[in-house]
Amino acid sequence: MFKNYLKIALRTAMKQKGYSFINVAGLSLGMACTILVLLWVRDELSYDRFHEHADTLYRVEEDQHYSGRIFHVTVTPHPAAPVFEQEIPEIARAVRFSWRARFRVRHENKVFMEDKIHAVDPAFLKMFSFGMLAGDPETALIQPNSILLTESIARKYFGEENPIGKILTLGNDMSRVITGVLADVPSNSTLDFNMLVPWTFMDQMKWSNEYWGSNSIVTYVRVPDAGSVAAVNRKMTEIVHSHNEDSVTDFVLMPLTDVHLHAHFGYGRGVGAVQYVYIFSFVALFVLLLACINFMNLSTARSANRAREIGVRKAAGALRLSIGWQFILESVFMAVASLLLAFVLVLTLLPVFNTISGKEISADILAQPGVLFGLVVVTLVTGLVSGSYPALFLSGFNPVEVLKGSLGAGAKSSGLRRFLVVLQFGLSIMLIIGTVVVYEQLEYMRGKDFGYEKDHLLYIRMADERVSDSYTILKERLLQHPEILSVSAAQQAPPIIGNSSSGAKWQGKDAEQEVLISHLRVDYGYTTTLGIEMLQGRSFDSAFTSDRGTDSTGNFIVNEVLADIIGLDPIVGADLEFMGLRGQIVGVMKNFHFASVRRNIGPLALAVGAPDDMNVLLIRARAEDAVASVSAVRDAWARTVPDYPLELKFVDQEVGRLYRAEQRMGDILKYFTVLAVCISCLGLFGLAAFMSEQRTKEIGVRKVLGASIPSIVSLLSTEFARWVIIANLIAWPAAYFGMHKWLQGFAYRVDLSWTVFWAAGISTLVIAMFTVSSQAIKSAVINPAKALRYE
Repeated sequence: MFKNYLKIALRTAMKQKGYSFINVAGLSLGMACTILVLLWVRDELSYDRFHEHADTLYRVEEDQHYSGRIFHVTVTPHPAAPVFEQEIPEIARAVRFSWRARFRVRHENKVFMEDKIHAVDPAFLKMFSFGMLAGDPETALIQPNSILLTESIARKYFGEENPIGKILTLGNDMSRVITGVLADVPSNSTLDFNMLVPWTFMDQMKWSNEYWGSNSIVTYVRVPDAGSVAAVNRKMTEIVHSHNEDSVTDFVLMPLTDVHLHAHFGYGRGVGAVQYVYIFSFVALFVLLLACINFMNLSTARSANRAREIGVRKAAGALRLSIGWQFILESVFMAVASLLLAFVLVLTLLPVFNTISGKEISADILAQPGVLFGLVVVTLVTGLVSGSYPALFLSGFNPVEVLKGSLGAGAKSSGLRRFLVVLQFGLSIMLIIGTVVVYEQLEYMRGKDFGYEKDHLLYIRMADERVSDSYTILKERLLQHPEILSVSAAQQAPPIIGNSSSGAKWQGKDAEQEVLISHLRVDYGYTTTLGIEMLQGRSFDSAFTSDRGTDSTGNFIVNEVLADIIGLDPIVGADLEFMGLRGQIVGVMKNFHFASVRRNIGPLALAVGAPDDMNVLLIRARAEDAVASVSAVRDAWARTVPDYPLELKFVDQEVGRLYRAEQRMGDILKYFTVLAVCISCLGLFGLAAFMSEQRTKEIGVRKVLGASIPSIVSLLSTEFARWVIIANLIAWPAAYFGMHKWLQGFAYRVDLSWTVFWAAGISTLVIAMFTVSSQAIKSAVINPAKALRYE
């Protein structure tokens, strides 16, 4: 029987090549899109799950309380990890992971700047499953002068030689012995490093901070019993409070496997990157559903073509169940054929998809048993869903009515076809509206006034003490070039300023008020170099002196937000105690975005720092000649620190990187929306072709009676136009609700304009009418003699 079903399916497909092509093409496009998205989703969900004890690993995080508001951070005090491990029995192991250090690294004549060097506790290699290719994981981080490299970094300095026991020099004179080589960090890891050094390195660099109120490193713990997490949270909080009575912090554990998708920082708990998993899962479902709708529409519309076949078979004794199974198997056969074509499309498009999405998904993943099983399930579900209604509808034909010719061309399915076309275009319209809104939001963020002039602003990270010591000379030499307008320096680059503290004091401050204030040490000329407007007072001036001190001894510049919080009038000249400094406010600067535009601008205070506080050199270049400006920087650098590689970056490019994830998501959504519209139009074209074919004799009669071609085209197109208009009316409210909710995740966002909805509706209607009209015109111009020759 199965062999007979297969023969009938093949004969039907060959007899109706055009419709078969439309079905297979639509399904294969839908399935290819679904496979690509599911591979992307699988990669997103796989982060940090490669560790042996992944389900028991946690990152220690903090909820800091300030006047009723909670500020969430992902860093902890330096001394916390050893104490947590010693005093909390539920914690099996705790390790520290420092923020990345940046050094010049040298081996013989090979010199590079490396900025993924992290200090860790020796137990790091026991807690995490980063494959050890060479060396002993038990002792690799025991010696104070040891260093571990990843495989690619080892090859970078030593080629194919065995690097174990060889020497790397960090900075000027810090010799480190290579005691191990690790496999490259997987792309689906939230921990990223190129080199690891023992935690004693922090003491050697005098970077250790034993104050329990300072948070600057990441702590990871292993808790075997998930049920004890709440108890661990409470005990960690109690321990920190016992070491710091002024603490306003609650400590909480974040599962390591949730960090990538659910991490958040600052005030308010955002939905995190998991929103994109939801969005693209729905997009994949929508696209696959569109392909299924095409199949169902064409199958039910062509029911009359096989009505007599079914009538004869039922009259000969065929059961409805066997006929239903025949059409189900035909549908599954089409789905399998579509899957094979979808595989070819996926293999062809995967490199392009990786480029767009920023992933490193390998084609080998398609051969994994779990992925293959998932694809088989998707194929079977697609076949069953696509063929379910045709099977039920066609197998239910009354043989007497069919053989007497009283059953019209798919008459019983016209209501379903209308519903499916409305649903199909409703989904397409929602995708179009969503894509346009996402694009507008991304363009708004990129084009938003950041409060400083990010164009033609360059920066260089100063690697170590020697470069910092040379800053004054380097600044003088840079300013000798006419292409350089101004030079300054700061602790951090403008796109992200992450330092913040509480404890600020000013006259009249409420004793119960706790304010978290971001702060930054800067050099003279900072506001001028960045192009930040001063609203009151002045910028820092090295020549300024008064009986209350100089700018370098503790004066401040504050932004508008902090000025409003302080609330003094006049605020210029007011006393402020903050950051271990006591001075006066000498100026109020205009608010500028020193963090992502997803967050509201917070309070910020600037103070003059010493040269060794400066980590970033900032350069304002003349706009007329960027090439000459870069050449001037290279010249000054080569004359001052010739043995240090120069890594020059543009601030506007760094700002763009902040929103790269959104940009990639927007690109993916754009391409998938285009494919969704193409799939919809493909199905609409097939449906229009069939309906025009069924009305060939009607068209012939109308033409004989004098109907014009435009009137016939209008007749064939009007019904489809109604369906698309109804789809718009249904899709608009759903799209408005979804995009309004998505935009709430941005502190600064575009308004949802009805222009977008009108544009999506009109464009969809135009595309649909173009698709239908092309087939309607073809039917309208047919010679009526050919249509009526058998009458």
